[in-house]
Amino acid sequence: MPNLLEHRFAIKRITKPSNEDYISALKIYNETTPPDIKTNTNEITYWLEQNRNELPFEIMLFSLYLNNMVVGLAMLTYLKKQKTIIFEYLALQPSFRLNAVFFTYISLLQNYINDSNTDVAYYIIEINNRNKGENIDKESRLFKRLFCLENYGKINALYYSLPLGLYNHESYFESLLYIKTNDNISQISKETYIDLVKAIYFDYYLFWYQPFMSNNEYIEYKKKVERVYQLVIQDVMNEMFCDISYVDCPLFHESGYIQPNTTLPVITRPQKKYLFLVVPGFIACTILIVWIYNTILVWLDIPINHVGAIIGNITSAIIATLSAIYFIKPKS
Repeated sequence: MPNLLEHRFAIKRITKPSNEDYISALKIYNETTPPDIKTNTNEITYWLEQNRNELPFEIMLFSLYLNNMVVGLAMLTYLKKQKTIIFEYLALQPSFRLNAVFFTYISLLQNYINDSNTDVAYYIIEINNRNKGENIDKESRLFKRLFCLENYGKINALYYSLPLGLYNHESYFESLLYIKTNDNISQISKETYIDLVKAIYFDYYLFWYQPFMSNNEYIEYKKKVERVYQLVIQDVMNEMFCDISYVDCPLFHESGYIQPNTTLPVITRPQKKYLFLVVPGFIACTILIVWIYNTILVWLDIPINHVGAIIGNITSAIIATLSAIYFIKPKS
């Protein structure tokens, strides 16, 4: 039984569609994301190409790696005015949808944000709450569990996920906003909540879909956004604060959406406890190489002292290569 088991997790920021592994990561996203919450991949590619300083938002795409293999895609959006990160998608191949894997990637993504010196006031995520949570997609169930365990709190106020375009009617439903800061907060002001929703609706959704609509379609979509926004305002109009709840955390149910007990492929490395066998093996190989050289030189009638230095260098190189293959541990 091996003494060392190892898995290597990594994320890589995708900055342009030509990035290596972008297509593979996008394919996983396409195959695993439910249609009622899936953003068109052509739109994602378009805005990836358009990431500019003057835009009100910045999309952050990442390819996810496990043991140097692409296993998923993550998408975050940064609302610049509100200094808010939205967790959009965390798509993984079905065989890797494990608790430990999800939490590792969430941690890596948050570490990336911290290390990039991005000024973040809030992390938020939209959770489907269609029919009071009775009829929601698998990704929303999964995110509700994961981000609750990451200490995200539910904002107790009306919120709607806007339709993903004018004709994707299934993507419009009542939702919940979950929020996280660098401190546990029990409430936010009504004004802060309205500003957050306004930024999501107008600086993000409306801005996002404008390039893909005709003028008439855009006007119609904008009217729908404004109607929904007014519903949100009316719901909190008479409140001073919006309470944040941390108690609705499904720890031990809805287990069908994550595979908690499935094991990952194992990476094993040669153990150095067999060194007493390896060293004699190297010595034997060296003797064999010298004997072969000597036999060939005798057959060619070449004195060995004329090429001794060359033979020594070749032998040393061979031994050094074999030693590196066995002893040197690949970089994580």
